[in-house]
Amino acid sequence: MGYQILYGSTGDAKRVGLWRKRLKYAGIFAIAVLILITAFWISGGNWAVTVSAMEEMAATISRGEDFADAFSSFCLDILQAAEAG
Repeated sequence: MGYQILYGSTGDAKRVGLWRKRLKYAGIFAIAVLILITAFWISGGNWAVTVSAMEEMAATISRGEDFADAFSSFCLDILQAAEAG
């Protein structure tokens, strides 16, 4: 009684490491920040306020707080400066 069972493959499986995922998200974040800064620069915003808000966002992230909270604080700092100025 000789027989053989062959299982076919329907697609290629690719394993993506955690490091590569984080690098991808960091690259997307960097591009988004550059687009935001470029748009702000073209619109004639206050550069000193933007730099201060970016430094505060970097400090918040380095303290280990959530990125969403840091980015939302960054946006609020810029908007508050725009309303005041």
